[in-house]
Amino acid sequence: KMADIFTQERAREILHRKKILFLGDSILRSIYQDFISLVESGRLTNEEHLKLKGEQIPDFQGDRLKPGTGVLTTGRDYDEIRDYNIHGIEISYFFTSRCFRKTV
Repeated sequence: KMADIFTQERAREILHRKKILFLGDSILRSIYQDFISLVESGRLTNEEHLKLKGEQIPDFQGDRLKPGTGVLTTGRDYDEIRDYNIHGIEISYFFTSRCFRKTV
């Protein structure tokens, strides 16, 4: 397990004063959530949270869903932006289902 390799303390130490951007689809959202879980709890995200998106999780272990994004819809116009800024670590997630995006 990844959480057995990197401890919460070590992850915070390595990531302190770093900025990280996750840009991708729902699979990358799961990786983003695991990353935040490792920093916050030293564990991976539980299965129930991995099935949720957008407004279904307005905050996840200290991150925040950007207002006006995460409204559940289908198609290419779905927009979800999340920000985490705790422990001197800045992490952002931008959902995209296409190669070009005006907001990035």
